[in-house]
Amino acid sequence: MAAAVLAGVISAFAAPGDLDPTFGQGGIMVTSFTELPTWDYPRSIQVQPDGKIVVCGEIRASVGDPFDGNVATMSFFIARYNPNGGLDTSFGTNGKVIAPINSGDEFVGNEIALQPDGKILAVGVSGTGYDIAVNRYNSDGTLDPSFGTGGRIVTNVGTINSQAIGVSIQQDGKILVVGSAASDPFNGGLGLVRYNPNGSLDNGFGEGGKVITDFVDGASPLSIMYRPDGKIVVAGHGTGNFALARYNRDGSLDTDFGSNGKIVQASRAQKLI
Repeated sequence: MAAAVLAGVISAFAAPGDLDPTFGQGGIMVTSFTELPTWDYPRSIQVQPDGKIVVCGEIRASVGDPFDGNVATMSFFIARYNPNGGLDTSFGTNGKVIAPINSGDEFVGNEIALQPDGKILAVGVSGTGYDIAVNRYNSDGTLDPSFGTGGRIVTNVGTINSQAIGVSIQQDGKILVVGSAASDPFNGGLGLVRYNPNGSLDNGFGEGGKVITDFVDGASPLSIMYRPDGKIVVAGHGTGNFALARYNRDGSLDTDFGSNGKIVQASRAQKLI
């Protein structure tokens, strides 16, 4: 009863924006992913319907002095936490999935998305060919063998090094992935790929499941949104500019949006110069 009274007192004095004392330690959860001297960077977070929290990110190792700038990307992690901040031991190994150190296979810690069936999609870049990489995990953190090859997909997009930045799941289960890609080394571009639920490319989208949109100012993607009407919006940035593109269901640019489906807007700072 004393604990219940104390919880009520804490709740009574808590103000909006205060750390939640029921989460982690005083509202903060700190997780180490390897025993090596590394810097861990979370990049994306999603909350499951049951309140569990899924986080993905990057693991970097410093060679020698961690402050000398000599840092190499080693691998990526996915972790799942219970609503109270404790690691969910039913996921991966004690709540964590960590890619083999320096495996060179892929880095898929840029963004994650949750499927309605509890499976987890993680996107990034292949470590060997600098192509778009997508992994799908079961709800327990194991790779899903029904997706791609052993749970993994690597897709070449464009002629320049590319990587996946964002992922969105359509209502029909098809998977949209956006990344950096270009067919011209002097212009940035957005690479948009759509996969069937099993990981195969959707041949009814763009050319063989892929669309490349070139932007003269060197735009790179940051985010993707699938709208209820089936249209797809991608946001990105260029050299001091921000860029938007909107696509129809089949991957063609929506000519009713901006200038032939694209908008490049100069930042305020540029306008003032």
